[in-house]
Amino acid sequence: MAEKQYSADVVEGLRKILISEEVRLDEEVQGKVEMLIAELQRRIPFPVPDEDAQTLYNGFQSFKTNVFDQHPNLFCELAKAQHPRYLVFACSDSRVSPSTIFNFMPGQAFVSRNIANMVPPFDQLRHTETGAVIEYAIKALKVNNILVIGHSRCGGVERLMNLPDVSDHSHTYDFIDDWVKIGLPAKKKVLEENNGLPCEELLKLCEKESVNNSLGNLLTYPYVRDAMTSGHLALRGGYYDFVNGHFEQWRAFTPPPPCNLLLASERFHGVGWVQSLKPDIIELNAKAMKAKKAIAIEALAISVNSSFPQLDCQSSTRVAAADDAEIKR
Repeated sequence: MAEKQYSADVVEGLRKILISEEVRLDEEVQGKVEMLIAELQRRIPFPVPDEDAQTLYNGFQSFKTNVFDQHPNLFCELAKAQHPRYLVFACSDSRVSPSTIFNFMPGQAFVSRNIANMVPPFDQLRHTETGAVIEYAIKALKVNNILVIGHSRCGGVERLMNLPDVSDHSHTYDFIDDWVKIGLPAKKKVLEENNGLPCEELLKLCEKESVNNSLGNLLTYPYVRDAMTSGHLALRGGYYDFVNGHFEQWRAFTPPPPCNLLLASERFHGVGWVQSLKPDIIELNAKAMKAKKAIAIEALAISVNSSFPQLDCQSSTRVAAADDAEIKR
């Protein structure tokens, strides 16, 4: 029925275009016009109703009515500039939308989504798209928080846990396998500390540890360290279980002393990482680096809540405090 109506509308439209109501044509011209319309009807297929396009249209109409039209002052301010408080790294998984999970309004969060919500270490030659996001968020937008969200049943982390042997080229991806290798330190830690656990439990542990790995990688970005040591930035981790509707939030990592920041990163990036630090920070941490106590840190100083027992928050705090005391001496 809808298609017939569409057909009638098209024919009538063509009539109005080709035959002016104020001009009377002779029968021969009229007949040719009718033939032209019939030929067009035969050749041009009428579109099948597009449900996907309709979904987008309906979604926008809902947003326009319930959000845009209800908050004119907000969108007036956003037209001038954005001032988000959060930079959020989340997975591209369609079940994990930060704006949905946290009920963000437009302008609240600057969001970067990728496979398995991973943040690679600082490298000006690789993964520059991630570096651009971080640099812009901190230097231009001046966000106050960077949040990395892991989630349940993550296909990217599952791929990380089941990467094929180097010699096996039959089950590789062009881009995915190289990308998820960013999380290899997390995989290594989980397998070493939880040998014998079922695969499902190992996967969940790696989903969480991968968040810590990304938080550690964030500390390799000079603008992240600068913003943190000046007290303008906090790193946050979280884990969203969409199966049970549960969210775990790590305690914020906001170390005032530069030495703690360095010690927390040492576990992830080795002694060589200190070479990228500014000279003043290197000087502040000289004694701590000589003491090598960073090697003893069992977990990143980004401590998490008690629901994630793999991170020994107290031991990290004790080691950092001991190094602070040594520096003062």
